[in-house]
Amino acid sequence: MTKFRFLIALLLVLSVGGCKKKSGPDCPCKSSGGDGYLRVSFHTEVQSLNPRKGIDFPTFFAVKMLFEGLTYIGPDQKPHPAIAESYEISEDQKTYTFHLRPTIWTNGDRVTAHDFAYSWRRVIDPNDSSLGAENFYPIKNVEAAFLGQKPMDSVGIEVLDNSTLRVELEHPTPYFLDILATPAYLPVNRRVDQEDSNWENSPETFVCNGPFLLEKHHFNDEIVVAKNPQYWNEKEVKLPGIRVAIVKDMTTQLNLFEKNEIQWLGNPISKFPLDAIQHLKDTNQLEHYPTLSVYWYFINTESFPFQNKKMRQAFAYALNRKMMCDTVLEAGETPAHAILPHSLATQDCSFFDYNQEKALALFEEALEEMNITRNELPTITLNYAVVPAYTLVAEETQQEWQNTFGIEVKLEHQDWRGHFGKLQSGNFQIGGMGWQSWLRDPIYIMQTFRKKDAGINMCRWENQEFQSLLNEAEAEANLARRKELFNQAEALLMEEMPVIPVYYMTLKCAKNPKLKDVYISDLYEADFRWAYFDE
Repeated sequence: MTKFRFLIALLLVLSVGGCKKKSGPDCPCKSSGGDGYLRVSFHTEVQSLNPRKGIDFPTFFAVKMLFEGLTYIGPDQKPHPAIAESYEISEDQKTYTFHLRPTIWTNGDRVTAHDFAYSWRRVIDPNDSSLGAENFYPIKNVEAAFLGQKPMDSVGIEVLDNSTLRVELEHPTPYFLDILATPAYLPVNRRVDQEDSNWENSPETFVCNGPFLLEKHHFNDEIVVAKNPQYWNEKEVKLPGIRVAIVKDMTTQLNLFEKNEIQWLGNPISKFPLDAIQHLKDTNQLEHYPTLSVYWYFINTESFPFQNKKMRQAFAYALNRKMMCDTVLEAGETPAHAILPHSLATQDCSFFDYNQEKALALFEEALEEMNITRNELPTITLNYAVVPAYTLVAEETQQEWQNTFGIEVKLEHQDWRGHFGKLQSGNFQIGGMGWQSWLRDPIYIMQTFRKKDAGINMCRWENQEFQSLLNEAEAEANLARRKELFNQAEALLMEEMPVIPVYYMTLKCAKNPKLKDVYISDLYEADFRWAYFDE
């Protein structure tokens, strides 16, 4: 089977399970005893602390605590030099030359351009188990090399010396400095990785170069990171460390927060019960922020009856998104009438809206085109992950579709892993998924639907015109023309409707009022490198 590769994303999910209570001094939820460490919780164990593998939520956040790339995104939402002290961009905007500042790994090795080139080549090697090769497609010949059409040594990654890295792109890429800050582009120590394939599995062998270093990692129990004294910008890191408890039960997380045994509750690193939202509002503790994330329903366009475009359109028009946001979710979510969140939108008006009459007309036309009756239609199954918000939305969706079309809609839910695997394998009709962009650029969400055989294109829809528009937009230097091309591509996608946007998601959290200067990003991130406690 073709190895699954992540493009972006990924997905705002929750693995719900029981939390075995611990007592005694070793419990990671206990007060830190005045050591100044920030105490937080993850809702699930991390997948891997190796940047090549750990790009899911919440692993992503642990990885970004521990590693630093050529750039980082600051509170001004712009990329800033990190391990790259400076860089030059060629006149044609296709060649970047990076000059690395003198920095060291936590084992004392020097961070070199070879570490970056080696790490990136591991990700794009089709024989490697890394994730995120598609993130490197802006680099010259990476896609062709990944597909086996060109040799790996033809890609546009060149080490000029220990401190200089040159990158040649396929075309001008306005967001290239931003993408360098994403997990796939983070380096690992080349020598360590070559000598010990299990280096990331123990604090004793773990090597990193970020704001924090790994102090402890007890699987399914706790992760403890401490300030890295060898970090190039360590003077800006105020916290002495962060204790991360692995607490799968949301009610337990809420109780720990109210006892100040954890000092951050909710997104992006954990969840809290929906029935706690009103309480947190009433006590002025709930904060919510817009994000570049959308909850949508993938439609399996290879599954009957959704090979028919009008049937897909009918199900999209039948959803009352505003009612869902106002009465079901109630935490700042907004209706999605396109796949691109507001700040990335390619047009001011909606591509479509709730219209029950039109939905029913499209439904009847689809039945006629397929030469079947309503009674011959199979039961429609809606799959979703076991997340409280997704459950409520699925139940409301079920009711609206049944009431509009007079059909039976069945709900099926699984834990996150099972649900994702079901959709990725194509064993579904309609499946809900939260989708997050890691870039402030339309391409990161739009290219989800570029190729039907990509593991992330779960609707299995492909369109040559759509592909051509994306290719032209990527190569276009004129920003106004680029936006118009993305608009045409999105309009085509919303006409074909292989995916049904439902709502734009928010980052919901509560924190200790003494915790200051946490950078909360619309990229669904909370960066603690500048955080401190105001005593």
